[in-house]
Amino acid sequence: MPFFNLKHKLAQQIATSLSHPEVTPESIFQELGTPPNLEMGHIALPCFKLGKQLNKPAGKLAMDLAKSFNSPLAIASAAGPYTNFKFHPDQLFEAT
Repeated sequence: MPFFNLKHKLAQQIATSLSHPEVTPESIFQELGTPPNLEMGHIALPCFKLGKQLNKPAGKLAMDLAKSFNSPLAIASAAGPYTNFKFHPDQLFEAT
């Protein structure tokens, strides 16, 4: 369950970072998935639905989110229409 808790914290931080009334931590959590390989990150957020909600192209939203996301929990990077998140090792260590 520790990874589940990290995903919830991440979803909350992403929703806060996007600061839009229709974007909730729950809706973000439902969209979170796994990147095709671990080198890309631990968690991937496809930005297709969010892009429609926020009226932005998915690729642009992914880049904007990766640039603006600032958290002690994880670092973000954009890969096309996805924002990938890599947890800081100390956070993974603490959670397990």
